[in-house]
Amino acid sequence: MKFGISRDAKTKINYIIPTYNSASLLDECLIAIEKYGNPNNIIVIDNFSTDKTIEIAKSHACKIIQTNTTLGECRLIGIENAETGWVTFVDSDVILNENWAGIFTYIHMKTVSAR
Repeated sequence: MKFGISRDAKTKINYIIPTYNSASLLDECLIAIEKYGNPNNIIVIDNFSTDKTIEIAKSHACKIIQTNTTLGECRLIGIENAETGWVTFVDSDVILNENWAGIFTYIHMKTVSAR
């Protein structure tokens, strides 16, 4: 099923990506977010990686926050640094597809209309 993807400012999404030595797939993950995710901001919460994770995140102009904390706390830090009301968590090994933003918008609209 195809979903329409709205590209206006109202649907800009903040992506929060917890990382630790995630260089092997992070570039592909970020390329997919940039291409299909309608990002407002990509926030990488990194647990002091020793590989090229930070270098890759910088090459995609991600906001980078380094902290040594739990996954749940990483996500909370990401939410606190989000700039819009639309936030989603993406693991560094997840590759979004062309329907992602439309699916996200569809689910949000259904959630809002159900209230």
